[in-house]
Amino acid sequence: MRKQKKWWKVFAETFTTKAHRNSTPVIEPIVAPTGLSSRPSSSLPSTSHDQSVVLSGVDTLVITAGGASAPSEWLKEQQEIWNEYQNSYQQGEEYMSIQFDNKWWVLKPYGIMPYKYQLFNKEVGYIKVWNCDKWSTGSVSQQNIHFDIFSSYLHSFTTPQLYIEIKRILSHLFDNVNAAQIKISRVDLHTDISRKSGMLSAEECAQSISRARYRDYVNDTDTLQLTQKEQDLLWGGNACNKPPRNGNNLDLSNPIILGALDKLNKMYQNQMSCGADRVITSKELQTAYWGRFDTGSVWSKCYDKTVKVRKDNDLDTPLLWEQNGWNGEDTVIRAEFSMKRDFLKEINGGKFVFLDYFLNNISDIWGFLTNKWLRLVEEVKKNNPSSSKLTAYWQLVTTAFDNVFNTVIRKRNYSGKINQLLLQGVGCFKQMISMGMNNNQDTCYLHSSIQAVSDLITTSYDNGDIFERRKLLGLA
Repeated sequence: MRKQKKWWKVFAETFTTKAHRNSTPVIEPIVAPTGLSSRPSSSLPSTSHDQSVVLSGVDTLVITAGGASAPSEWLKEQQEIWNEYQNSYQQGEEYMSIQFDNKWWVLKPYGIMPYKYQLFNKEVGYIKVWNCDKWSTGSVSQQNIHFDIFSSYLHSFTTPQLYIEIKRILSHLFDNVNAAQIKISRVDLHTDISRKSGMLSAEECAQSISRARYRDYVNDTDTLQLTQKEQDLLWGGNACNKPPRNGNNLDLSNPIILGALDKLNKMYQNQMSCGADRVITSKELQTAYWGRFDTGSVWSKCYDKTVKVRKDNDLDTPLLWEQNGWNGEDTVIRAEFSMKRDFLKEINGGKFVFLDYFLNNISDIWGFLTNKWLRLVEEVKKNNPSSSKLTAYWQLVTTAFDNVFNTVIRKRNYSGKINQLLLQGVGCFKQMISMGMNNNQDTCYLHSSIQAVSDLITTSYDNGDIFERRKLLGLA
């Protein structure tokens, strides 16, 4: 594990950069507010003997915004320029860069239905904008703006700061941003836990209780009972518990029949499942999944984040961990929950769909997910799952959002990428010189090549080529 520490620290020190379903559930799930949560009273603090929480927050956020607010004057003025660019763009030309929110954004020459325009910034994310001439059609569904925010930008702010920042950016696009409804389309919450004993084992993941296979139903009650009348109706009374012969001719207008059928449906859908749905391993477990990201409205996964950041040359995340107590050597396990809008609609009367409510009550939704939707336990007691004791690791997971964690500066750290590009460039330069020298002592060619590269880079700076590249990177 010491190599891991050297990997990200050496790079950071060597190179630095500047600065549903449509049906309505029978029982509506209610997420308890802070202080009334269903967390076990034995929950541990954010540290234990060999493990500790080193980061928690929002890792993915896709929102829509719109409603009773007209487009801003700036946006209406820009639309004429953007339309001209889209109409005159020729295949192969470089994309246009525009200045928005004191940053340079790439304007794509095409939109994605139903949006007319696309803005992209590598530091912030994607913004899709409705056609101003048809703004009212987007206001009906409150989706005039679609904003996909990148993880590194999200981690630049605390939870209270995040809503303020998003609203500030949107204020450039709306005449009155306070009248716009900001709703969540997709959100991921995560916690990173440093653990001396390494990644979770397949056996630990097998000892889990979840509703992953019944993920489209989010009920708060595990036990539902039928009245005697309902039992008699469905099972034929005292006729040896046999279904009624006229079962296919049930009067569905009868409220007793409808109530009984709905209850039976929920009893089936609300069953618990044990163990992860899918596990990815090599020599040891890498990722365990609960639920399906392709068809589900909520799913979860646990994986070795230290392996992931090393593979991606991610330097920002280890720096965040270090600021929150990581020693640079222990394995960091990420527990992550992903939610779509149709899942959020079914909780607390749909209040969690609204971004401000979600962020203000983030610890409550996290408590629901980690105590109701998924639990890792020491041993699954199938006859009484609720009495199964949480593992020490999962007890830390449940309390992860009880604390505020440090964030880093907004600028993305490109140290790893710079080092990689430098090595590639130097390698190509060495190859060129080796092939161009007339003999082994031809230092004249060596020095002239160095001077030529220096002149070329200086010219690129003077003619604005480097500035254009920085705009495309979102760094200008």
